[in-house]
Amino acid sequence: RDIAFTSGIDYEFADNASLQSGAFLVLASNTDSFNVRYGFEPDGVYSGKLKNSGEKITLEDVSISADICVITYSDTEPWPVAADGYGFSLVPSSVDWSIDQSKAENWMKSSTIHGSPGRHDAAFNSGDLK
Repeated sequence: RDIAFTSGIDYEFADNASLQSGAFLVLASNTDSFNVRYGFEPDGVYSGKLKNSGEKITLEDVSISADICVITYSDTEPWPVAADGYGFSLVPSSVDWSIDQSKAENWMKSSTIHGSPGRHDAAFNSGDLK
């Protein structure tokens, strides 16, 4: 199957790409800058740039032209406005992937500045989240 981000950013996953349950695949726009900030290299490099003001991100099975996940985020309520311009990331508020990720109430600002690429947000470790 051909899986790719087709709006928001552009990235096509390798044909043999797979993830174990609970695992992460880290994508970045610039390997060197990412490595300087986080101390490790991303798993892949995407092209394009996400808008701070919000936009639609689509993960698609391009072999059958079917959307896997579509999220249109924003920097205004009901989206977490604290994730706009202060260095925090938007992160899912639950590890339950059966919930509708396209809804703003299922997102929050990251617990730390610059987020936590490659792992769950620190808020999940507290046990206070879904």
